[in-house]
Amino acid sequence: FIPEDYIQCLAEFRPQFLFVVPSLLLFLATHPKVTPDLLSSVDSVLVGAAPASLQLQEKFKNKVGRDIDIAQGYGMTESSPVTLCTPHRYDLSKVGTCGQLYPNTEAKIVSLSDGSNLGPHQTGELYLRGPQIMKGYLNNETATRETLVEDGYLRTGDVAYYDKEGFFFIVDRTKELIKVKGNQQ
Repeated sequence: FIPEDYIQCLAEFRPQFLFVVPSLLLFLATHPKVTPDLLSSVDSVLVGAAPASLQLQEKFKNKVGRDIDIAQGYGMTESSPVTLCTPHRYDLSKVGTCGQLYPNTEAKIVSLSDGSNLGPHQTGELYLRGPQIMKGYLNNETATRETLVEDGYLRTGDVAYYDKEGFFFIVDRTKELIKVKGNQQ
């Protein structure tokens, strides 16, 4: 990430929509060369990879100088592009959520101890199913069998729960291994 290049792109392309991670939203909210004028074309923002705190969202809105839609979403390479997303406007009690299910997408929370399906406000591994879920890993049947389980559900490796309104919250990982550009982190 080269800050000057990003700032130049804001000036040159005048985007209406930004897809960011929380650290990029913080950069936009605090960097002195990112001015309200550079952000004047932006109508909405989608934050992924981790939740953006209410404080961070407010800091960004203050920088922009107006109310702006900030949504949160959840997706993985295996579930591209997105499986969960908040509405652009949602109750502040839901800050920290990664959203509700996309149309034609199903989820379940599975107990880490016995594999049973869990209900609202019970924490377990998030499983997802829908048209955006991958068919499998290329030339790796073992990894495919470990990740895609019964009835086409994808094991995300994320520990989550959902509330009675169907908003999902990620709280942990079942394992700390994350791949970035093919490298294990």
